[in-house]
Amino acid sequence: MSQNQGKYISDIRKFNRFYTQVLGLVNRHILDSPYSLTEARIIYEIANAKNCTASMLMDKLGIDRGYMSRIIKRFEADGLICRKSAPHDNRVYYLCLGPQGEDAYAFIDKQSILQIEGLLSELKPEKQAELLQAMKTIEDILAPASKQVKIRSFRKEDTQHIIDRHEVLYASEYGLNSEFKDYVADAMYQFADSFNAQDENIWIAEYDGAFAGCIALVKIDKQTAQLRWFLAEPEMRGKGIGNLLMKTAVEFCKEKGYTRVILWTLSMLAAARHLYDRFGFKLKETKEHQIWGQDLVEECWELTL
Repeated sequence: MSQNQGKYISDIRKFNRFYTQVLGLVNRHILDSPYSLTEARIIYEIANAKNCTASMLMDKLGIDRGYMSRIIKRFEADGLICRKSAPHDNRVYYLCLGPQGEDAYAFIDKQSILQIEGLLSELKPEKQAELLQAMKTIEDILAPASKQVKIRSFRKEDTQHIIDRHEVLYASEYGLNSEFKDYVADAMYQFADSFNAQDENIWIAEYDGAFAGCIALVKIDKQTAQLRWFLAEPEMRGKGIGNLLMKTAVEFCKEKGYTRVILWTLSMLAAARHLYDRFGFKLKETKEHQIWGQDLVEECWELTL
């Protein structure tokens, strides 16, 4: 460890101790309320998230399943929250605040605002602006790439860019010839002309406003959907973007009532295959082909919901 690194570590630890004291002051009233900080965060997220589920809360707040289950059961018993079945799948339920939960949220929100107002009132306007900019700088530097990514739905003008990125990446990384681009283009143009946004979609990941990756869901029948055109830009790999895209697509499948999801991939795409396995997909079929200028093994994977 260099001398500079040692100083950086010491300075960061010093700041952390200072910030912990400030955080304690800001949260004093929440700590004095009937709810812990974790419980207050859960109430806040349920109040502000659209179609909030227990899984979403566990992922966002880093809470394990058992602890989350106990909190939800107690909140239900106390009349703070209630459950509503998703319109398209009664196996999925959304969490919402009941009347007592709305009162609790209003109290927590008011106390938080008052505490922060008190903190800022001691600073001149220029110092307030300086503080907020410093906070934004820390967040921008330390936040994982996946936290800075925006996922949006498909627009027809995305079509050609998705085709072009498939051509470039699969040619440079795997040596596939121009026939692969034609294969992607034919299917993409057909999808763009006729897709039904109620049952299928392409999600675009953007990082700092630039294209970072994509994934598509295509309807096969009422029970079955197919994942297609899954791609992450090289500089974005290993930063959680692929995981975020997969999660978005699978959650959509559950909401729409699909019971089966399939995908076709190539045996040489090791990172993608690992991700499919983590999401519960199982390898069901393999086919050997001489296509796109290569001897390739295609694989069919399936997820049962």
